[in-house]
Amino acid sequence: MIHVGVKELKNHLSRYLKIAQAGETIRVTDRGEVIMASARSRDIGLNLPVDFKSDRPFGHS
Repeated sequence: MIHVGVKELKNHLSRYLKIAQAGETIRVTDRGEVIMASARSRDIGLNLPVDFKSDRPFGHS
């Protein structure tokens, strides 16, 4: 599992997309707090970012 800050992710998005495509889980942090994580689509059925405060995909109430 990789933790990466928002700025680092933005600056090197292609690199992290390749890492995620290879099956590695990536957790995105903002000021040290995890705000999003990737997971292999076969593990969860979809590859949607999850809001960790509500445990729901973003955009779902």
